[in-house]
Amino acid sequence: MSCRRPPLHTCGAAFMEIADKAYTNAQHLNGPLGSVTKKIARLASPACPLVYALQYYLLIIFSFLDDRIFALESVAEAIFPPSRFAFDKIDELVHVAEILPGKFDEAINNFPTVIHQIPLVDWVLLLAISCLNFFVSRLTEWGNAQEKEIVMDMNSNERSNESAVVHEESAQKTESQSLDRNEIKDGICPISVSAHYNNY
Repeated sequence: MSCRRPPLHTCGAAFMEIADKAYTNAQHLNGPLGSVTKKIARLASPACPLVYALQYYLLIIFSFLDDRIFALESVAEAIFPPSRFAFDKIDELVHVAEILPGKFDEAINNFPTVIHQIPLVDWVLLLAISCLNFFVSRLTEWGNAQEKEIVMDMNSNERSNESAVVHEESAQKTESQSLDRNEIKDGICPISVSAHYNNY
């Protein structure tokens, strides 16, 4: 058995721990992010057992793959002994990943004190938070805006069709009247006009 740390299992466990701490810290924040995180936590609470089971099975898979990696390492070291140096460097990187959750927790705890020590950063952070609150409130108002209904008169289409028919009929009457006048000028009288002239 190798004295090296299992790379996949160690990195997976470290990142899961960081995600859990970030999620827990986000719930304790005041303001929109904290309230959103609390709402998500309430909605996702039925799925928590499933998430923990998936994490457990994922770590088991990582352990299985780590065993295969260690078997390949031993074969590689037997064939090419200088490869031990590369595997030792990989082990150092795994050690960094192993202590990363503690560093993350320490950085989160020291973040407010660092911000308050530098006045410009404190002012910029305050400005950024106020801008975010403004945009969140505007988006909330925009999302809650009353939707206006547009009322459409269904008879308007029928009226436009009727007006088109009336317009066509008037155009036909005008055209027939102009034809009648042309016929009178040419000496061809329509029946109604010739009957009128015969009476005289």
